[in-house]
Amino acid sequence: NKCFELGIDDWRLCFMNKKSTLGQCHYLVHIIFISRYLLQKATDEEVKNVILHEMAHIYSGHKNGHNEVFQDYCKQLGCVYDKRFSPVKLPQKWIATCPNCGRTYKRNRRTFLAKCRCRKDNVWLDWELNKED
Repeated sequence: NKCFELGIDDWRLCFMNKKSTLGQCHYLVHIIFISRYLLQKATDEEVKNVILHEMAHIYSGHKNGHNEVFQDYCKQLGCVYDKRFSPVKLPQKWIATCPNCGRTYKRNRRTFLAKCRCRKDNVWLDWELNKED
């Protein structure tokens, strides 16, 4: 797994195989992980934005999450921060629909012991392969 020095203290940039997360900042090991899936599907500008987003986490510190301190660092770095922003549509392998309320759940991994939030009649969700994504 090839990693690259970021030039920020001893932080490195590495790649991960996750499809559910585009980027992650790991404070204990000083690594920013970027999804290989993101690299295949997103534009260069979108990848840059995800990397800048994770760098804003480095500068703001792990206790700040996505609060105002973090958002200020995003602005300073030129990162577009929006809670709803996702540069690529992440595929979800499994899908389940609640027979009571019709709510749809999508996941990368099938969860066998899952119930809908509506909690009506204590019905378990039935998962099937998602043919849409």
